[in-house]
Amino acid sequence: MSAATPANPLLATWSTPFELPPFADIKPEHYRPAFEQALSDHRQESDRIAGAISEPTFENTIVPLENSGRALDRVSSVFWNLTGAHTSDALQEIEREMSPRLAQHWNAITSNAALFARIDAVMQKPASHDLSPEQLRVIERTHLSFVRAGAKLGAEDKKRMGEIVERLAALGTQFSQNVLADEKSYALPLATGDLAGLPEFLVAAAAQAARERGAEAGHVIPLSRSLIEPWDWRYYAEKVRRAEFALDETEIKPYLPLDQVIEAAFYTAGRLFGLKFRELDDVPLYHPDVRAFEVTDEAGRHVGVYLGDYFARPSKRSGAWMSGFRSQEKLEREIRPIIVNVSNFARGADGSPALLSFDEWRGTSSSCPPSFMSTGSRRRKSSRGMPGTIGQASRCRAR
Repeated sequence: MSAATPANPLLATWSTPFELPPFADIKPEHYRPAFEQALSDHRQESDRIAGAISEPTFENTIVPLENSGRALDRVSSVFWNLTGAHTSDALQEIEREMSPRLAQHWNAITSNAALFARIDAVMQKPASHDLSPEQLRVIERTHLSFVRAGAKLGAEDKKRMGEIVERLAALGTQFSQNVLADEKSYALPLATGDLAGLPEFLVAAAAQAARERGAEAGHVIPLSRSLIEPWDWRYYAEKVRRAEFALDETEIKPYLPLDQVIEAAFYTAGRLFGLKFRELDDVPLYHPDVRAFEVTDEAGRHVGVYLGDYFARPSKRSGAWMSGFRSQEKLEREIRPIIVNVSNFARGADGSPALLSFDEWRGTSSSCPPSFMSTGSRRRKSSRGMPGTIGQASRCRAR
């Protein structure tokens, strides 16, 4: 790269607070060259391990394998998190291109007979290497992930499995993008009579959705999970609840405003695990809706960064999930996690607080604090690549 060529932020050192990705500097045009460089680096690293002539050991095989692909991990974590939570036409085009390529890349690594032979040799004679229980577990998980990816198959079967994996990656991407396109483009307009029997919170949310879309109708139901379920399943569930239990969900929701639910979840994490959450104002984030918190333990030591992305929007796929921009490890140095919890709650109408249903409260309360308690080692691949992880139990789960 010449001195006149600006550095690709995906491949540069991040000097941001807590080494968060510099989202404002990362543009769609940065991903392709970053993936190309990261894929090339990872191939070379894997080939060096496979081509070593020394007797296979934990230190000369498993450790370098754990350390390989760091650039690919970084690029992939940013890219796949954004394609799920805040995508665009440009990112979706890259996603369609890279999904099968990444599947092909990981298939080539797990199909590398020389590489697997070294892993298998370490697996077959672990006692001779004087390893700790954790190191033995790393070997076991690494070996198993290769086997599950087809490392023991014959040449023809490996080829066929690779074709299937690549095809599934392409189809999975196409399907998810089609679903998101439908969610963005479709909205069911409601007449005044259609509102009869709907709970007040849903009427308000439908009005908010109409304003956000500039719809002619005063109320619309988009294909958003937070509104679709109330429109069908919850509509009838509410009837049953009222008839059998005299319980009206609209009477519960005012007691479950989102901010207070988050506060309660953090309080619970403090009582159970000794964690404390401090909101961060001046850190890079990928969308204005996202909130960031530093997590510390009882002694004030840094545990990680927690990102909460709570509201539905056209650039986000439906559902709720936990992911990470960085997983924890202490293989060579201690690295703390950057975790993101993504939801699709409906915004409160006219700036009023977002109110959660009982089910939404339960999901938020159960998944929010334990995110830090369940984060494993550094991810070894994108979700479009090899099934399983390499070294899933490694890097000392410091919980």
